[in-house]
Amino acid sequence: MKTTVEIPDDLMKAIKIRAVEEGKKLNQVMRELLTSGLKTKQPKLPKVRIGVDKLNGLPVILSSKAKNGDLTPAQLSDILNEQEASYHIPSR
Repeated sequence: MKTTVEIPDDLMKAIKIRAVEEGKKLNQVMRELLTSGLKTKQPKLPKVRIGVDKLNGLPVILSSKAKNGDLTPAQLSDILNEQEASYHIPSR
């Protein structure tokens, strides 16, 4: 199947260099890279529950980690840092 995809110049350059280094055709290298990328397991993102603040009607993100319903900025920062770190840990 043929399709048109916009690829940034620097990425296309890197793919072309890899094709030359491996002695393969460009479309073969691109197929291999796409296939290997799709085989890589992506981390599951936590399900986000959104509620409505009873006082002001604004949306709020509900967290099971909040003990009394309120998070301090430091607690929120810790949770976000923990989640971000888990996204960068390669799965086995």
